Amino acid sequence: MASTIDDPQPGARAEHQEPRPPSDRAGRVEAHGIDHIPDGERHGSPRRLFSVWAAANVNYLSLVIGGALVLMGLSLWQALAVIVAGNLFWLLTGLLAISGPAAGAPSEVITRAVYGIRGNRVNNAIVGWLISVCYFALNLAAAATAAFALVEKTGIRATTAVQTAVILVIAALTLAIGVYGHALIMRLYLPITLALTAAFAVVAVAVVGHTDFSYTAAEPLTGVDLWAVLIAGVTLVGSGPLSYTTSADFSRYLPRTTSAKAVVGWTALGGFLPGVATCSLGALAATAVDMSDPQAGLAQLLPGWFHPVFLLALVLGTIAINALTAYSAGLALQAVGLRIRRSRSVLVDGTAAVALTLYGLLVSDFLDTVSNVLQLTVVLLGPAMAVYATDIVLRRNRYDGPALMDETPRSPSGTPAASACRARWRWRAGSPPPPCASTPSTPARSPVSWPVWTWPCRPGSWSPPSSTRCSPAPPAPGRETGARGPGTMVPVNEPVPVSRAVDHGTARLMPDVDRERAWLLTVDGAPQSYVDLDEPAHLEFEYARRLGHVLDTVAEPGRPLDALHLGGGALTLPRYLAATRPGSRQDVVDADRGLLDLVAEHLPLPDGAGIALHAADARAWLTAAPADTADVLVADVFGGSRVPAHLTSLGYAREAERVLRADGVYLANLPDAAPFAFLRSQLATFAVFFEELALIAEPGVLRGRRFGNAVLVAAHRPLDTAALVRLTAADAFPARVEHGPALREFTGDARPVRDEDAVPSPVPPDGAFGIG
Repeated sequence: MASTIDDPQPGARAEHQEPRPPSDRAGRVEAHGIDHIPDGERHGSPRRLFSVWAAANVNYLSLVIGGALVLMGLSLWQALAVIVAGNLFWLLTGLLAISGPAAGAPSEVITRAVYGIRGNRVNNAIVGWLISVCYFALNLAAAATAAFALVEKTGIRATTAVQTAVILVIAALTLAIGVYGHALIMRLYLPITLALTAAFAVVAVAVVGHTDFSYTAAEPLTGVDLWAVLIAGVTLVGSGPLSYTTSADFSRYLPRTTSAKAVVGWTALGGFLPGVATCSLGALAATAVDMSDPQAGLAQLLPGWFHPVFLLALVLGTIAINALTAYSAGLALQAVGLRIRRSRSVLVDGTAAVALTLYGLLVSDFLDTVSNVLQLTVVLLGPAMAVYATDIVLRRNRYDGPALMDETPRSPSGTPAASACRARWRWRAGSPPPPCASTPSTPARSPVSWPVWTWPCRPGSWSPPSSTRCSPAPPAPGRETGARGPGTMVPVNEPVPVSRAVDHGTARLMPDVDRERAWLLTVDGAPQSYVDLDEPAHLEFEYARRLGHVLDTVAEPGRPLDALHLGGGALTLPRYLAATRPGSRQDVVDADRGLLDLVAEHLPLPDGAGIALHAADARAWLTAAPADTADVLVADVFGGSRVPAHLTSLGYAREAERVLRADGVYLANLPDAAPFAFLRSQLATFAVFFEELALIAEPGVLRGRRFGNAVLVAAHRPLDTAALVRLTAADAFPARVEHGPALREFTGDARPVRDEDAVPSPVPPDGAFGIG
């Protein structure tokens, strides 16, 4: 481990600072990289750290997160409590910052004391460089979306070429700050903080004037659901401060005798106060407008003259946060072992981040990028920050900066430390191996590539995960059945996959090894349904969850419904409705009698479920059904992987409208991809008979970036789109709800489909619905 040094003299403080040395002046490119800062070049006051972190935390992403908490179903006051709790993690960021003055080195070097030279290179490659570049790209994408809107206000159309140019300009401004480095950051961030504070003060006045302080969700969360969302919300907010494992990068120029409490306090306050304020603005605004698109939502509340100023402030705030990220990513690249000057390493990071941004905005999807990066932050950076903070506490923040720079094999942070670490690992892991370890085995019966595990166990030792139960393996040939002693353990009562020829192909039921009584149904390799017999309210497929969200909003919770399902599969949605709305009467129509028999035999319905199965053609059954008999009609019919043509026409839509009651709701699962000829024709067809339409799909699908499912909702009465927006936004894979003018614009000049012109839905591309 790194050598320690004596405690600084009690009461020593850096109140009188020396003039700023030539090596750290705002007009010059910073001379230092990851090298140690000599005591003679230390300067500054910890209060300067406040503006550094404040400028970086008045940003667009904080608004998005604050609005998302309300969209997830929290009341306003629950959301505000979550925001305060999540931002308390800034205390950890402040704690990490005190190691900078102690060592005179950046975080990327200080962590050598934890991981050793080689281990720290891996740590910096993943936790330092890779995630910093991803975060740079995420924030650059956020700034770019605001800049696109700003450009369009000038009358310039935001074409792909214009968008690319905007991204490059913002990146250039950001990287310029990162290249010049520490002194320029310290000089610029106080005026940036003041400017952003003024701009967001105007936003605050506008938002507070429209806030519904008594806001609660239409269906308030309770019990386990509430706790799950509260924990998820704290994690989401906490991902911001948890992403800054590099706070020592900006405090390392402070004198070694600087008060640790002052460093913690100014750093934590600089992140906490603007973090709480900006996230809270997002939550307050979400009580008045739809914050699934924060720019469009806030535009409804802000004065017209101020909207361009607001967009400019979003861009400026994001440049501030990204300059810090670019600066630290450059240091991380040096710490990985790449022999390159810091200024050039920042440009390398920027190039990678710009490439990711162009992909995220022009090829993939921004919301997907946000979700993925925040998950990486919590999963990787959270534990990394905890390890770093623990080392500071155990070491009492005593680091030998020059010794940390020694990369020779006999250095204090080199081989001896690594050897000690390996010795502890052998002791903790056990030598010979631990009592119970996992080894992959070949799945003997399952045709799907899910892993099956065997567990070498000893009696009374550590147990395998709860989803796998162990028993002694069958005795080997020649061994006595009654032989005792350690043996390989294999799952008992493991469900066996079922394969059977049905009327329209080959159906397979495959068990999910992670859920004891859960099954995946495929027909000719295409996934059809997923059912958990113990938890029928669990909907695994994204499109099924969206259908479930609509079913949750068509009537008050728990009220029984009369439902007609066209297409049965494994009866996922009928089971869901029976569980969430007991007493519902449901008819399920499927043309494949063999499939219905297979499901009834192996995935039986519970007694009293109120579900009747009918083997018949969906269109024929619908035509013969009595009028005004259904509260909901769910169409999830596929011939292979395509919706049959005779279920896409005006004649079919007319029959669906006839069977539904006046307040009934029609739902359909429809697959398509750009240019959406099929999906638009379906919207035009159902618009002939229904006044209210909505479409639910992933943003990436709606933007034409991939083939996928969309849920069409049609009714005579107004749909609860606000509730649907909240529910779909809270999913692991968030979706967008299009309705009103936006949906009419999406439909465009598409024409209704006559029976004689009807065609099936498009053929999905290879692998679109397959199983790996």
